Amino acid sequence: MTTQKPEIEWQYDSKDIDIVATWLKTYPSDAALTVTEQATREQVDVYLDTADWRMLRAGYGLRIRRKSGHAEATMKSIAAAVDGLRQRREINETLSSDSDDSCELIAGAPGAVGQRVRKIVGKNPLQVLFETHTRRAVYTVTQKGRQLGEVDLDNATFPGGNPDHAISLQRIEVETAGEPQDVKDLTEFVKRMVKDCHLREAKLSKFEAGMKSRDLKPHQITGADFGPTDSDDTSSAGALAWAMLRRRFAAMLAREPGARLGEDAEEVHLMRVAIRRLRAAFSLFRDALPQSVNRIRTELSWVATELGATRDLDVMIEQINRWVAKGAEADADAEGINAHRAVADLLTALRAEEHQRLLDIFDSRRYEKFAADFSRMLRKPPSGPSWADTPARTAMPELIKDRYRKGRKAGDKLQPDSPAPDYHQLRIRIKRLRYGLEFTKGLYGKPVSATLTGMRALQDTLGMYQDTQIAIARLQAIKTERQDTLPPETISAIDAVARHYEQRAVKLLDRFPKAYQHLKGKTWKRLWEAMKADK
Repeated sequence: MTTQKPEIEWQYDSKDIDIVATWLKTYPSDAALTVTEQATREQVDVYLDTADWRMLRAGYGLRIRRKSGHAEATMKSIAAAVDGLRQRREINETLSSDSDDSCELIAGAPGAVGQRVRKIVGKNPLQVLFETHTRRAVYTVTQKGRQLGEVDLDNATFPGGNPDHAISLQRIEVETAGEPQDVKDLTEFVKRMVKDCHLREAKLSKFEAGMKSRDLKPHQITGADFGPTDSDDTSSAGALAWAMLRRRFAAMLAREPGARLGEDAEEVHLMRVAIRRLRAAFSLFRDALPQSVNRIRTELSWVATELGATRDLDVMIEQINRWVAKGAEADADAEGINAHRAVADLLTALRAEEHQRLLDIFDSRRYEKFAADFSRMLRKPPSGPSWADTPARTAMPELIKDRYRKGRKAGDKLQPDSPAPDYHQLRIRIKRLRYGLEFTKGLYGKPVSATLTGMRALQDTLGMYQDTQIAIARLQAIKTERQDTLPPETISAIDAVARHYEQRAVKLLDRFPKAYQHLKGKTWKRLWEAMKADK
């Protein structure tokens, strides 16, 4: 059996949990809420992750719980407490096997947890992080016969940890049934319990406490894992280049587990953005880097293309769903809304296919070799051309100005009737300029930040316009490829959505001239002055 739900609970610590037990047992019977003692149970939790913390990097803790003769796997999102209240996503799966090997149990789990774990970890084996042994006393809280939540009094220990960091918890958890009204109805009860029993807001979750008991300090993949990431006034162009490559590759790897899971479109987007910045760094600093980096550049292009197919569908689905919601709010034509929904459903099915293809890419030998080779290169960079020794402050102004001139050249010739590829060419050049500017933040500070802020409207307009062109082309391709299998009403729905995109494209082009003025503003003059003064 599989369950998915939001977990909403308060967590507190106590020096003497028996005081809380007495308080609950003597809670007034004539109160608006009724507290009922349930059975006390023993449970053992085993927490798992890969050696490189893929579950944690995807934003989840993974637990196998054994109680009452059965085992259950749980994925729980990582979330900080606010005023003692934690709100987390929780996915549970009952495990049918009675194996004592927790890693084996989850590896063969067929349900929602097992499937997600395999997506996230790929070929990387799980390993046990730590165990928690808990004696739990359970009390239910009801209101007029309806259960609002549950109070759990836990005595938890973490066996096998560092004796110098031995931890035991006396933890009080109040979990709601999940409805907003339940939280409201329980809030005063919780406040009263906290005050009467002198409870302290829990600073550590059990997962965090267990990590501390074993001296486990997971890294989230930082550029420093591969070598120096800092740059200063004395940095050479080569040193700046390698520092930027380390940071961006770390950002890419940090997003990979979330992209593997595939449930948050933002993770795919951010991984793709990290790759764009990597490719921009290779391009900007090409004269400071050895020829041996060219193979890495080729592989980055390959990964970016594969991510792009999934990302483009995410953008389309999100946009169409916004149109559906807007139409529903405005009480628009039901037939038109349903047509848009039908296209969103079709794209969602295609997105599932693309994501499976992406998983195959991540699990391929080619991707594995690319990541390993790039990691080694970043840790021990090969010798580069002599230009790499040029001070970054001397080298960067001309590199940035070259990108600026190319952007202006592409933008100044644009007319309202210019073809879409010309606008796309400007978008590419503006992105290269933007990323180049980002690489110089440490050198020029505020003038760079101000310039980037002024570019935002132009970047957004060009990006959204390109999204419309990708969407129109993708919809046309779907029609062509599936015209013999799609019903006529679906073909009509696709045409309707395409027209909606065409209308949006016209509006975006109307906004372009004003947005383009940001490429000519005073912030650029201030930036050039800052660079000139610094040479």
